[in-house]
Amino acid sequence: MTPQEFLGAVLPSSGRFCIVGVDKARERYKVVHKYSTTVEEAAADAKDLLQQNYNVYYTTAGMGAIDSRVAQNSVSKRELYIDVDCGEDKPYKTPEEGSTALKKFLVDAGLPTPTVVFSGNGLHAHWYFKESIDCLSWHSVATKL
Repeated sequence: MTPQEFLGAVLPSSGRFCIVGVDKARERYKVVHKYSTTVEEAAADAKDLLQQNYNVYYTTAGMGAIDSRVAQNSVSKRELYIDVDCGEDKPYKTPEEGSTALKKFLVDAGLPTPTVVFSGNGLHAHWYFKESIDCLSWHSVATKL
């Protein structure tokens, strides 16, 4: 799957997209935000940041008119997700412990298998929707998860 195909599958159908570049290796921690209106532009922004050696992330919400990725500017979402923190000072010491806990949670809660991404220190579990939903509806469901 190409980055453009991935972003087309996970980004909401409404709102603007924000691709975030984070570079912790620079003298000063640097974060760059790139806003776009199409999946193609978002993929190009991600590629550009990767070529500049940034760690690249996508904002899970479709954003409103202002260049800010705060909740108040979010208009739609297309996924639910949880972050499983792992590390010496985290709830799970290793990603393996986190994975075991995630599997138990899924069985106990009766949830379908998510897409799981290793985040570098922990795990991100994602459940993608076929269609986008407004953020108020998303928040109601997300808080129950």
